[in-house]
Amino acid sequence: MSRFNSFLLTVLLFESRYIHVEGEYNNVHDLEQFVKEEFRHLRDNEKELNHKISTLEKENEDKGRQIRKLEEELKYLKKERELDQRTRRQSRTLVAFTAYKSQHIHNITKEQKIVYEHILLNDGNAYDSNTGVFTAPVSGVYLFSYSVGSKAIPGVPLTQYDVFTRLVINGVHQVSAVAESTSIDDDEQGSTTAILFVLEGDTVWTIHELKGGSNLYSDDSERVTSFTGTLLYEKQVSGSIIG
Repeated sequence: MSRFNSFLLTVLLFESRYIHVEGEYNNVHDLEQFVKEEFRHLRDNEKELNHKISTLEKENEDKGRQIRKLEEELKYLKKERELDQRTRRQSRTLVAFTAYKSQHIHNITKEQKIVYEHILLNDGNAYDSNTGVFTAPVSGVYLFSYSVGSKAIPGVPLTQYDVFTRLVINGVHQVSAVAESTSIDDDEQGSTTAILFVLEGDTVWTIHELKGGSNLYSDDSERVTSFTGTLLYEKQVSGSIIG
């Protein structure tokens, strides 16, 4: 409310009161005293109204500042949340590896682990090149792929060059890869890929089956026998679903 409107209201109040008392006074002196008294009240009322208006204006200014402060705090919190979300995305568990065999294996035995000793990538350090075993750092859905080579190994007189292998989780068979050679001149490679759920702490590796030949072909130049794995996304479930 403006000061002019306040004054106008005061005048209107006075006019209403004056009309009410006009007939009650018979001499000018009494009426003059009444008018003076009324003006005094009007001035007091105007001061009080102006004080209230000033107080309300100050309160509005204070509330405006508080609102602007809250708006700034909200903007800051939104930025912090966006930064936290970006950080969470960037800092999520990264797991990926690829390793290959740089040497042949002669006289490989049943269920012997295939150790891919040469690492090309090992983000998360979950693959152990000394044992050939991958240990899941988090529960989630992983992609695994591996390949095996079958070929006549120089200096090794054999009549069969078939290679039968399995990928296992905690020793439980999941998928297989086979490379079958029928001649000393054959140069074969078998491979397989699987997307599997793995619990944190589960171990994954590949083994040789007691079938076919007993030699696994690979060398540092051809690198036909390799093992790859990566975390696609984290996932939590109760209990193992390995079948």
